[in-house]
Amino acid sequence: MRFLRSALAGEKVTEEYETFSVSKFRLARAADPVPSIMLAALRPGMLRLAAEETDGASTNWLAASGVPKVHEVVGPDFRVSHRGRARPRRIVP
Repeated sequence: MRFLRSALAGEKVTEEYETFSVSKFRLARAADPVPSIMLAALRPGMLRLAAEETDGASTNWLAASGVPKVHEVVGPDFRVSHRGRARPRRIVP
């Protein structure tokens, strides 16, 4: 997440991360405006990571009854998106 935030902002990134390293990476064109970074998360560990490192969490497929539990982990002001359950679509040839 830290790499993405820096890279999307147009910064030159040289860093050793826990699982990879990068040297002198820079996008040819920085994103303008810089997009929000959201992390798909349902369980407490991923929700904490989202709260610490991103702009929000996507809690796709979360039942409405689970929303209070999410806010217990990330706090009431943290941005959480919820698409809800997709409706089946009929595909017509």
